[in-house]
Amino acid sequence: MSSNPSAHRFRWWAFYLLHIVVLGVFVGGYAARYIHPETFWWLQLIAVGLPYLCLALIPFALLVVYARAWRLLAVYVIALGLVLVRFSPFVGGASDPGEGLRLLSFNIGHLESYTAVQSPDVLAEVVQQMESDLYVFQDLLIRYRRREQRIVNFQGLEKKLGAAGVVVHAEEGPRIETTFQPVWARTGQVILLEERRIKMATDDSLSMGVTRYRFSWQGREAVLYNVHLRTFGERKPWSDAERRLLSLDFWRSYLGQYRQAFLLRAVESESIRALMDQETLPLIVSGDFNSTVHNWSYAHLAAGMQDAFSEVGKGFGFTYHTRYPFVRIDHVLVSPAWEIRSAEVILATYSDHRPLRVVLGWRP
Repeated sequence: MSSNPSAHRFRWWAFYLLHIVVLGVFVGGYAARYIHPETFWWLQLIAVGLPYLCLALIPFALLVVYARAWRLLAVYVIALGLVLVRFSPFVGGASDPGEGLRLLSFNIGHLESYTAVQSPDVLAEVVQQMESDLYVFQDLLIRYRRREQRIVNFQGLEKKLGAAGVVVHAEEGPRIETTFQPVWARTGQVILLEERRIKMATDDSLSMGVTRYRFSWQGREAVLYNVHLRTFGERKPWSDAERRLLSLDFWRSYLGQYRQAFLLRAVESESIRALMDQETLPLIVSGDFNSTVHNWSYAHLAAGMQDAFSEVGKGFGFTYHTRYPFVRIDHVLVSPAWEIRSAEVILATYSDHRPLRVVLGWRP
């Protein structure tokens, strides 16, 4: 069969174009954590799927070997080397429980799916089953009545928590009246000293802000920030009743929604980072970042901190979604004064998130 030079040349051009696109998307997702969303916000969207892009490099590299395109193979070798640099700390750790400060970070936002009668029992069950010293909740609306020192929007909850040995009030200073990010402590283990709700620069109906808690453990004081960075919103393309998958307007509206979320999330992380830099006590930053380790907002907060799961957790530790875990967007960051002894993601069905539990200790 005679060969057609033009067709042969076209196939090679198409072959190289395919690999340029694949490598370009990978590089964009890889670089997203270093590039502010104001520059190229859409890189943050690619970064969410970076682990899966990395896996896709392998069959494409094998295709290059089959085609004997050795120069292109060298580019794939470099790309796979970058994968090892980025992911090697996240997949080889060991989790040894040990003794120490037990902290549970949990976005329990789907608590509203339970009735008003069930909700206090569910929260009490979470506290009892996931026995910890610090309970760091997100997306959980709590209203306190300070004069009576009780929680007003979950009937009987405080009595149940008290029976479980959990205290929900700080001992000193001004106290918050309403929060979406409460922190509760195990009596006899942790003393909550002071609490403060801090509004973000983007404060609006979707901004959860950050709650700052000063606490004491083993005779030393520390500070905990409970954060919940900007969500994408309840509106999802896969559950949209009016979804039109072939409509450009349909996807344009979602891209606008995601762009705004990434930009506002960056502003929030900058505000929180400024607060972190002012702290002089040992620091813990915990919560729902709505960002993977490959996104800029996470990287901005994690600079100079230790990621508990990245340091000692096993596997990728995906926390979202509970049924079909796809990404890890819940994190616990600690300053160098802390020693990370264990980290694990717990399979639980109370929420669309899986909780993250870590054990910490003081560095000698």
